Amino acid sequence: MRFNGKQAALAAGLICGLSTAVLADANVEQIRQELAQLRQANTQLQQQVASMRSAENTSWLNERRAEEVKALVREVLADADTRASLAEGGITAGYNKGFFLASEDGKFRLNLSGQIQFRYLASLRNDSGGDDVESGFQLRRTKLRATGHIGDPRIGFAVVTAYDRNTGAAALEEVKLTYKISDKLTFEAGRYKSPFMREELTSSSRQLAVERSYFNEVFTAGFTEGVGLVWNPTDSLRISGMLNDGFRQGETSAAKDFHNDDTDFGAAARVDYRLAGKWSQQADTSSWKGDDFAAFIGAAVYYDKSDTGHTNGYNYEVGYTADVMIQNKGLGVFGAVSGYNVDGDDGAANFDAWGAMLQVSYMVIPDKFEPFIRGEYMKFNSEDETKLLTAGFNYYLNKHNAKFTLDAVWAMDAISSQAGLGLLSDAAGQDNQLAIRGQFQLQF
Repeated sequence: MRFNGKQAALAAGLICGLSTAVLADANVEQIRQELAQLRQANTQLQQQVASMRSAENTSWLNERRAEEVKALVREVLADADTRASLAEGGITAGYNKGFFLASEDGKFRLNLSGQIQFRYLASLRNDSGGDDVESGFQLRRTKLRATGHIGDPRIGFAVVTAYDRNTGAAALEEVKLTYKISDKLTFEAGRYKSPFMREELTSSSRQLAVERSYFNEVFTAGFTEGVGLVWNPTDSLRISGMLNDGFRQGETSAAKDFHNDDTDFGAAARVDYRLAGKWSQQADTSSWKGDDFAAFIGAAVYYDKSDTGHTNGYNYEVGYTADVMIQNKGLGVFGAVSGYNVDGDDGAANFDAWGAMLQVSYMVIPDKFEPFIRGEYMKFNSEDETKLLTAGFNYYLNKHNAKFTLDAVWAMDAISSQAGLGLLSDAAGQDNQLAIRGQFQLQF
């Protein structure tokens, strides 16, 4: 069969039309598929956006709640601080040579410290009439001390409670109120040590030997009650004075009501002069590593007038003392002389005594190992003599805060009981008592 031109053109047109229709149908199907995919993708995007918005809202809410909780915690803590300090200004606390609590503005401060002395004692005597050998352990001192100032650093206080070594009963040992009138003048009042013997004024926690000397126990004026002034006219001179109830009238064993004391009045005065070093070095007699050369001299007197309403066997009593202290490169030297005179009444005889003491120490191992020796001599009414010799050593773990002391005391003559020193009463004609003492001390 043969096609002419018209037939061929018509056939071509039909073929193109059919092809276009087929292609058009294919494009429509493809577009439908693409639209379906786009709808699916759009749905997924909408879901993701919704999820993101939800997460964002939740995070924002959590952050808001966290800020509110933090603000509440801050308010609670601030309230707790205020309540703990009992003042709006807040409180500080810590340790600086003792535990302390203080207001942030420095107007109020409370320092807390303590002391423990645990000992082993042995006393050896000949022909004592009883047990010639006595030994055992003793809690010699247990003390709690509170110091500080109230409202103003110039207004100070100190309260010391001591626990009896036999009964454990608490006793008020010392109460001192102070007011710093100026940089050079301080007023004092209360129950405290009379400004007399340097060894007595040195804390029991800073003694060289296990205990103060027998010499000190004989001549010290001890605790009393009254008022006084401390004056520092120059950087090197210190003068202390006190009007009080008299010789040892503030001791824990003494009756302290104003109508029960044995004196009408008492008075004491002491002068200390710093030749070299720092005043802080006078706190003990040891020479520590790094300390400068130090030298001090001092002197003091006291006077007691007997209570005219009581029969005490004396009219008045006068005491005196002088001392010197030297510290240099591990060497510590301390010496003192003291005496008293008692004017008897109602036919009672006068009584007088004097004595001297010298002790020397040396830091063989700086701030660690310190041997020492002490000699004492006393004479009573120009007749009876008493001589003692002490030797021993200190081993320091943390200076006076933690230390071990071991010594031996040889009393060459008869003595009266000083159980606190580890010495017991000698029988008539008895002498050469030996006391061996070991002590561990803690301060906090």
